[in-house]
Amino acid sequence: MQTNHHKTKKIPASIMKHSLLSTVVLAATSFLTTSAFAQSTWEWVDDYQLVPGKVAGVTGVAAVDNGVVFSSGGAEDASGVRYGFVRRSLDAGLSWLNVLDIPGIAQLAAVTIGPSGRVHVAGPSLANGWVTAVSDNGGSSWAVVNAWAGAGSPLAVVEDVAGRAFVGGYIIDTNKRWHFFIRRSLDGGATWTTVQDLVSPSGNSSVPAKLSSISAKRGSSPRPAIAITDTGSSPNRVTRPR
Repeated sequence: MQTNHHKTKKIPASIMKHSLLSTVVLAATSFLTTSAFAQSTWEWVDDYQLVPGKVAGVTGVAAVDNGVVFSSGGAEDASGVRYGFVRRSLDAGLSWLNVLDIPGIAQLAAVTIGPSGRVHVAGPSLANGWVTAVSDNGGSSWAVVNAWAGAGSPLAVVEDVAGRAFVGGYIIDTNKRWHFFIRRSLDGGATWTTVQDLVSPSGNSSVPAKLSSISAKRGSSPRPAIAITDTGSSPNRVTRPR
């Protein structure tokens, strides 16, 4: 599904002449804005809905130095069917195009561009489960994989310098306990295995515990830092693979 009803605003030339190293791209609700660090103002660059009047929201954004930007999120079509989507800009946010729509996905909550150039996205299925998609050609085509079956949601995804992909978030077991949960892929996102499963100290869904973010250093170390947030009585914590 490639319907694109959106309004795109021009970015001032003073911003466009900066590389993405000096440009900030911000996802907010169903909009994207961009600004250079030296700028004190922001410009709306993508105001997107799958269908006018229906819900749409951006939840993830990733960029590289050559002006390529990806955003991910969720939207409803005219019948109220939810789609997870990925949009791409090849000109630092000046214009945008949908490159992936997956029906039955609440949203593609996170997107990342790995050191290899591989693009990963992840989001929760409405049928309960984690869905990931990966592109090896800059978003021109995608392989969609069910990374986990069960209640919960992925919230963060990253690829490290060794080419390993990690997706993290939370799951809810049959006893209604929340788990910090991390899955790893060693084959470019084709298959996934569990590498971290911690029951939340807070225990139940009234005080949700979630793996909130993952980051991977682009230097020599292949180990990503994984930030885990528990909103109960326990402190926030950070872990990484050994």
